[in-house]
Amino acid sequence: MVSSSFHPLSRGLSGLALALSLAAQASAAVFDARAGSTAHSVGDPPVVIEAAAPVRAESSAVQAKQPSVLWPGGLATASAFAESNAGGLHLLATARVDYSHGRGLLTAESWASGRLGDMFQLVAPTSHAGMQAWMTVGFEISGGLMGGGSEATNLGNFGFTSMSSWESELLLSSGGQSVGWSGRQTRRVELYSDVLDGTAPTFVRLTLPVTIGDWVGFDWRARTEAYVGVVSLLSEPQSITAVALADLAHTFAWKGIESVVDQDGNPIPILSALSADTGFDYRNAYVAQVPEPSTWLMWALAVAALLWRRRAARR
Repeated sequence: MVSSSFHPLSRGLSGLALALSLAAQASAAVFDARAGSTAHSVGDPPVVIEAAAPVRAESSAVQAKQPSVLWPGGLATASAFAESNAGGLHLLATARVDYSHGRGLLTAESWASGRLGDMFQLVAPTSHAGMQAWMTVGFEISGGLMGGGSEATNLGNFGFTSMSSWESELLLSSGGQSVGWSGRQTRRVELYSDVLDGTAPTFVRLTLPVTIGDWVGFDWRARTEAYVGVVSLLSEPQSITAVALADLAHTFAWKGIESVVDQDGNPIPILSALSADTGFDYRNAYVAQVPEPSTWLMWALAVAALLWRRRAARR
């Protein structure tokens, strides 16, 4: 099988280390998107493309290799997409290797990460100002991991590894109090195995102690990675394709403030929960405006086709 230095989540996130300033005035909202991709054929320097932007970042790396006596021939392709805005994060990482001829190793790897942070003020009728309360909010995470590969005629002399992963974490803070959530999932597909491990994308509900009139801040970070490696021990022509896809569609979806209650459990009417920077009222669920990149469908179809081919070949 392929031996690789890639470890899902190896670069990781920086942890719940953001110090949110909860003073009388809110800081500006944070939107950050980063993407990177690498395509590598043994015998050549890797092609590495990285990009960063406040809202949207894209990266694509391709390496085509003609076969020779010593090196493999084929095509390694990696691409990544990241977008961060008030509606949420969308992260997509894809990798694909089409192996055609020769002995050696072809790899493709990509990653996408995003960060979204904002603050809002809880405003209630004057009679409730300064009251201690409990606030419950909802978030939704969606997405998935896919991977697969085709089979060669000589199964004892080739192998592929397809790995994809996502991880995400959230910190919600107010008045020196904070509550957090984190999740991660990995998928590793090889010739005769498919292992999915970790937390499936889900709905998250968090409850935080707050003071009416104070600012509430959140920091949401997420990352996806995809890696494919194909190795052949023969110099003769081989037709092998392996792909990996990690997609977090609308990763951060704010579902609104579900409730604010006093220490006795009595509901407190919230008049507004406005972001000082974007003007969005966080009492309400946000309808995500993050577009679904067309490449997701392309890669999903590619993975589905490969898995169908493998099942058909075994019948």
